[in-house]
Amino acid sequence: MNNNVIELAREIKKRSEAVLSAEKEYLSSKENESRDKFYSRIGYLDLVISPQNIIKLCEAVEKLAEYEN
Repeated sequence: MNNNVIELAREIKKRSEAVLSAEKEYLSSKENESRDKFYSRIGYLDLVISPQNIIKLCEAVEKLAEYEN
């Protein structure tokens, strides 16, 4: 599998985990700082989740599924 796709998947996972963590903090505290952190993390995630990157990732997953069958 293409190393770029593997790195993309890892980066999407890392940023998604950061969003979930910030969301949990935001929902439990309701402070402006937590809200700002949450929206900052969402914006950072949006940078990597582009249609082109999602397509690359899905194509790689489809290839893996073909190898398993």
